[in-house]
Amino acid sequence: MRGEDILDEAIAFARPLLESLAMQSSPHLAKHINDALSMPFHRGLPRVEARKFIYFYEEEESHNETLLKFAKLDYNRVQLLHKQELGVVSRWWKELDLAKGLPYVRDRIAEGFFQSAGVQFEPNFALSRILLTKCIQILALVDDTYDSYVVFLGVEKLAGVKEFKWLETNPKLVEASKFFGRLLNDMVARKDEEKEGHCLAGNCYMKEYGVSKEKAMEELRKMCDNAWKDMNEESMRPTAVPMPLITSIVNLARMMEVVFQYDDGYTIASSLKDHVTLMFVEPIPED
Repeated sequence: MRGEDILDEAIAFARPLLESLAMQSSPHLAKHINDALSMPFHRGLPRVEARKFIYFYEEEESHNETLLKFAKLDYNRVQLLHKQELGVVSRWWKELDLAKGLPYVRDRIAEGFFQSAGVQFEPNFALSRILLTKCIQILALVDDTYDSYVVFLGVEKLAGVKEFKWLETNPKLVEASKFFGRLLNDMVARKDEEKEGHCLAGNCYMKEYGVSKEKAMEELRKMCDNAWKDMNEESMRPTAVPMPLITSIVNLARMMEVVFQYDDGYTIASSLKDHVTLMFVEPIPED
């Protein structure tokens, strides 16, 4: 959270020590350390982080065999459910057959479902994932057609009145999550987006403060870190809305962290290929 300078100092002190330790450690521990340094556990998607930790824990000599077996079983059963849901939305998208009339539309149903499962992965949110994936695809269609023109109709019907009224007040948690996603997307923007005249945060910062692109990116990363501090603080603050809604908003930021970690993972299909494969296709060996 903001104001906890001692934690920032602790990170600055520990990072070089952990980097040095990784170079001297066993391969599985080194990977665990490097993964944590590149993507802090709290900022990663729960399902992605769970699978990585299962692999790490299995290599530990002191692991509990029963606990490990249960973790694998749980992961694989939830994966099977997700796979069935992906089949449902894939058939829906195929039946629409929009590619014939709208060849420019991005065919990213697997990536869209990955985002939905990232926001709410629990089995009891199956219908929510299916509906959210459909919304993502339709919004992508509108975005591709009208260049960022989107309209929300009847959103209040998808949530309770209390929750929708809360969202209408633009709570700080939601604003921080939106700001975070906007910055991440701009930081990995493709060159063709710049040529098309999109107003990217990095370019705006460079022009306003007269700094280099490297300096602008450094400052944007600091803004992203501050946005996370705001989300951490707001997610722990007592509210009248249910915790699953709060968690979903935080998970949305986590999903964006993964999708835009290196490039535009939604537009560039290959970027999320490994995540999609591990999350929905390949189960964890249980033997």
